[in-house]
Amino acid sequence: MSVTNQWIPALQAYSPGIEAIETVNIVTSNFEADQGMAGGAAVNVQVKSGTNSLRGSAFEYFEHANLRSRNYFLPATSEKPKGTKNIYGGTIGGPIKRDRLFYFVSLETTDSRAVGGPFIGSSALLLSLPPTQFRTGNFASIGTVIYDPLTGSANGTGRTPFAFANCPGVSSVSDPRFAACNYIPANRLSPVAQRLLAYLPAPQAAGNVNNYVSAPPFTSLFYKLDSKVTWTPTSRLNVNARISGLHDDMNSAGLYGDDNPLILGTDLNAKILSYSLAATMTLTPNLVMDVVGGATTPHTYQQPNGDKQCWADLMGIPNACQARDWALPQMEITGFTSRGGTSGGTQPLGNNGFSSSVLDYNDGQYQVVANLGWTRGNH
Repeated sequence: MSVTNQWIPALQAYSPGIEAIETVNIVTSNFEADQGMAGGAAVNVQVKSGTNSLRGSAFEYFEHANLRSRNYFLPATSEKPKGTKNIYGGTIGGPIKRDRLFYFVSLETTDSRAVGGPFIGSSALLLSLPPTQFRTGNFASIGTVIYDPLTGSANGTGRTPFAFANCPGVSSVSDPRFAACNYIPANRLSPVAQRLLAYLPAPQAAGNVNNYVSAPPFTSLFYKLDSKVTWTPTSRLNVNARISGLHDDMNSAGLYGDDNPLILGTDLNAKILSYSLAATMTLTPNLVMDVVGGATTPHTYQQPNGDKQCWADLMGIPNACQARDWALPQMEITGFTSRGGTSGGTQPLGNNGFSSSVLDYNDGQYQVVANLGWTRGNH
């Protein structure tokens, strides 16, 4: 994470454009009263002001897949994922009335077209999907005895291997015929599991680990606008007003293609407004007062891609959908659907991390702070 690689900018309160920042102050402990309610650090960012001189800037930050190395763990038959990122914009500031009234404006745009995205966390995902024989209940190759849960006692003792019923005459795990009989009969497979597995793609390579490469497209386009007006009617009074805004449209496709209910992907839209009014007054040579009032009003709405239907009902899972949430509940197959290579962790069925859930975040923050500084004697 960095200035040019923020995880999801729309989920932060607000961070100004790169070229709009004048100073950054980080307080890590012993907060003053006006900087309370901070868990680890209070970060104060000051936006630039206009001056008597007309000044401006233009910039662009560019990334391209051709400038990055190939994932070491990517199969030789898989193409290196494509992706570009452009961060560009400019600033301008100057006088409205010399020595008295100034303006500053900054515009920044980030256009990302990549693979993976922040919800998934990797440019190329190496998934571990169950082989075809496992999906039909055939575990002959794993060397682990599969027991019938309907036999024996509740604590698991005394249970009988499926192989004994599948192949009459086999009564010992050491029987050479045992492995071929070590499967779950078709009539004992869960209909819900079979419906889910029907949507799970087949592995692209042999083996049980890193056998499927997923490269879901990710697009993001957001704009930041920062503006500030500064008024200095006298040498003892400074007033400034700031208005900032962000608009973000982001879409991350599912791991298995469009509209696959196992992982639908995410569509996110965000609008954030941040504004403040501040005044600094020198009342006497040793008495200074500043007053700051501000507000940030973020509204982020996130929903799964695909048709708005309760996929859990179609799979036979009752009562799993909420009023505005149609994605499948999160499910994991132990040892599978995991991300290999450099990314680590697991990628459960049912969502991209947290991202297939509906999220409607609208939490305005408002604050007014006044400080009075008095200097007595030599300082």
